[in-house]
Amino acid sequence: MELDWWQARREHAKAEVHGLTIAKASSLVYGVDNAKLREAGILRAKAMEYRDAHEDAMTEADWTAVNEQLDESYRALKRGIEGG
Repeated sequence: MELDWWQARREHAKAEVHGLTIAKASSLVYGVDNAKLREAGILRAKAMEYRDAHEDAMTEADWTAVNEQLDESYRALKRGIEGG
């Protein structure tokens, strides 16, 4: 699963697509499958997509935005693992 989402990302799949593959990998690791895990995977993929779109022009504000997106993703992951 881990390799699958990396490959989808390299092939420039939309975040909504490879984010679900990230969620499947998380589901295998944590033994749960729910909407929060899928949300977390998509949010993480969107953070990567944002970073990729800015390439070498990342500013401090852009890194802050990526950090905020990842924080939101990990909060959703935690809620998913906890069953909320």
